[in-house]
Parts: sequence; C-alpha cells; structure tokens
Amino acid sequence: MKLLILWRSSTPSRVSPIARSSWNGWPRRSPPAGWTCAPSAVAAFTRELGHKGFLRPLKAAQIRLVFDASGGHYTAAYRSLHVALFGLTLWMFVRALRVKTAVDMAAGLFALTVMLGLHTFSNLLREAYPINHFLEILLFTLVALNLAQSPPSLRNDVWGGVLFAVGSLVIESGLLIWVVIVATRLSGMKGFSWRGVGIVTALFAGYVGLRVFVLANGIPVVN
Repeated sequence: MKLLILWRSSTPSRVSPIARSSWNGWPRRSPPAGWTCAPSAVAAFTRELGHKGFLRPLKAAQIRLVFDASGGHYTAAYRSLHVALFGLTLWMFVRALRVKTAVDMAAGLFALTVMLGLHTFSNLLREAYPINHFLEILLFTLVALNLAQSPPSLRNDVWGGVLFAVGSLVIESGLLIWVVIVATRLSGMKGFSWRGVGIVTALFAGYVGLRVFVLANGIPVVN
C-alpha cells in the first residue's frame, strides 16, 4: 500500500495521451504482490515462480527493477518506459515493411494506418500495470520478424532464443514469439535457421515442462 500511495501522490495532472493511456484505472487495482512485497527484483522473480495459475516471474522483476532505478521518480520512470516501448514498436513495424518503391510506400502506409487505427491497438496501449507487458511482447514479436528478414546467422538464432525465454517468462502471450519464428521460417524467410527453430522449440518444451511438471502452477481460476 505504501508504494500505491506514493504512486498516487506523484501522478501529475497533465501528461501526454500515450503516457497517460498506460495508467487508466490502474490505481483502482491491487498492485502486484511481487512488486510491493519483495525486497528486490531477484526476490520478486523467485517469489512469482510459486504463483498459482501463472508463470510471470519477469513481470514482477521488471516492475521492481524500474521502481528501484527510478530514484523516487516513479511516474516519470514507468511512463517514460511506456513511451519508449511504443516508439520502438513503431520503429520495428516500419522497419519490417522494407519499403523500396512507391507501391511499397502506399501499402506500408495502409498497413500502418490499420495497425494504429484498430480499436484493439488503443486497448493495447491502455491495458497495463506499471509496465505495459502486452506492448512489450508485441515489440518482441516485431524484433523477431525483423531478425527473420535479415541474413541468416548464429546471432539471429541466439537472439531468437533470448526473445522467447524473456517473453515467455514475462507473460503468457510471449509464447507467440515461437509462433513468429516458426512461421517465418516455414514461409521462406531465412533469418532463423532450422537450428534456431530447434532452439526456440526446445525452450518452448522446457517452458511447458517447467510450468506443468516442475512448478505445477496450474491454470488461472475463473471466478
């Protein structure tokens, strides 16, 4: 509760729409236990491993890490990160378009308009705790797409594994990174080798084994 009170007292009355959108309604929710109770990011990570129904240890660790690094400027730190995630997401999306001709430009502008104009995208920006993890996973999938479009290399395979490992431990939608890597390889993109596909597939199997058999987190309870 102490951190929640500090958050409310430090919220400015005027912020940019993008920054403000990540916090709509958040003070009315219960703050994540791993953030408020754990003494450090490492402790938040280990505590969340035992959370029933979910496996999101990096979610709590990230929140605590930014909180500790903010120097007391909690609002500025979290909102700056939100804006940075948004900017990087747009950059990765535009970079993946590979615009070379006027026709490419027209198609790219249409695609960008569709992405930004969909009602689901505005909901994505508003759906957040202190860090917008859904936007974070969208960024990771776009990074994976950009890697898939690049020349093949061992570095791409390693980064694909890192993206999946981090994303899957942040929130369950991070498993979509595996889908992106496999789908791009099957569609003919050669940025990830079959070795890279094998790496992320092994990590996917390890995630399932960890969650189902080792930690036995179960599934969320629907009330």
